[in-house]
Amino acid sequence: MTAIKHALQRDIFTPNDERLLSIVNVCKAGKKKKNCFLCATVTTERPVQVKVVKVKKSDKGDFYKRQIAWALRDLAVVDAKDAIKENPEFDLHFEKIYKWVASSTAEKNAFISCIWKLNQRYLRKKIDFVNVSSQLLEGKVK
Repeated sequence: MTAIKHALQRDIFTPNDERLLSIVNVCKAGKKKKNCFLCATVTTERPVQVKVVKVKKSDKGDFYKRQIAWALRDLAVVDAKDAIKENPEFDLHFEKIYKWVASSTAEKNAFISCIWKLNQRYLRKKIDFVNVSSQLLEGKVK
């Protein structure tokens, strides 16, 4: 995952003056396994813009393509599905609900924790974190 994160930073985010903070390998819930990555990014210039970016590996070759980017301020709800039991599924509610399955629960948790920290640091707006373990939301904000 470190190599992928490095490649995404170099090829996709650095040219756009963005910093990749967190990445989760996902596929759409209920669909055949078409993997992609959800990335939490911030711009390097002020005012800072925080985004969730969907990146897909190209069918032709070994490079990545930015598919869609959502502003974090447009995120209304993060639903982790189950705060007690380990579960790789989660939903992100933007203008519509996107249902994802992470490749691991640990990746999902790290991504949700990063989104929470970004919300605390940059937005101060109320994103609802539903079915999320309180331990994920107690990380100290840098």
